[in-house]
Amino acid sequence: MDDRIIEFVRGMRAAGVRVSMAESMDAMRAVEVLGVADKELFRQSMRATLVKESDDFAVFEELFPLYFGSGGPVMQNAGEEMSEDEQQMLQAALQALSGRLQQLMEWLTSGEGPTKEELEELAERAGIQWPNKPQAVSYTHLTLPTSELV
Repeated sequence: MDDRIIEFVRGMRAAGVRVSMAESMDAMRAVEVLGVADKELFRQSMRATLVKESDDFAVFEELFPLYFGSGGPVMQNAGEEMSEDEQQMLQAALQALSGRLQQLMEWLTSGEGPTKEELEELAERAGIQWPNKPQAVSYTHLTLPTSELV
């Protein structure tokens, strides 16, 4: 959540709102004390700590939903509800995923695309059945059946 608040402060500054470092820290402290479960209380605490000029209220109201959503489920810090073991398992899984994503990015940016066999293997591991029907989309040639073109 801290990163999102920092991004929001940067967005406010980019829109011309003067937000000092002290005000940014006040916003962080407010979140520590009040949390984010009550979205309206969260919005009000951000507004009270970050906006000091009445002319800047409109900018705040425009940007807040872009950074923190509007409607939808209550924001929450999933880490607070996890045991230490669960947090460590999540951290390990995210690190493994990060490594796999790095490998994928290197593969994709190398200029050598996957072969049909590699795509089929990846699709199978993901639980996707590779289409073998002539009316199915051909992923290797990116063509659609003529019935889809009408």
